Amino acid sequence: SIYMAKNAKDYVGIDLSDVAIEDLKVKLKNAGCSNARAIAVDFLSDEFTEDNFDVIYANGVLHHFEDFDLLISHLKKKLAENGVVISYDPLETSTPIKILRALYRPFQSDKAWEWPFKERTLQKLDSNFSIKEKRGVLGKSKYGIIIHMLPLSQKRKVAMIHKWIDRDWKLKNWRDAHKCMHITMLM
Repeated sequence: SIYMAKNAKDYVGIDLSDVAIEDLKVKLKNAGCSNARAIAVDFLSDEFTEDNFDVIYANGVLHHFEDFDLLISHLKKKLAENGVVISYDPLETSTPIKILRALYRPFQSDKAWEWPFKERTLQKLDSNFSIKEKRGVLGKSKYGIIIHMLPLSQKRKVAMIHKWIDRDWKLKNWRDAHKCMHITMLM
């Protein structure tokens, strides 16, 4: 965010948390970002009147909206013509990931307001936005930890894992994303 604030003509950072916003204000001030503002506000509320954004950057944010249709309509309303949304969110589209998330869920501090993307979520994004790029994170590469335990040379292990990371990152279609733990998109 600080990099973006330094390089944007105008920057607005928002969060529901007053504490997070106060922290961001300090960081923006220390970075000399006079073109940047930080506001504690709900993106979906009428209080958030800002619009016409060239870029909406949502790092680990979109999956926290229970009413995804409402979120999509607000994203579209807030974007400038030819504006883009850049997102990074968790997926829950494969059986191993569903099991892993179910095991982890009781320990999550945000479990009451977290909805990892499912296949229907990806379909909604695809039907409402032109997806310019989609990149998977921790698809087949998540099994790299197992590879490190095998009696193979370090060079071979690294080569295998790098190949998997590259395959995850260069998704050819939505089905390839389904085995990933996270997805980042340019819409």
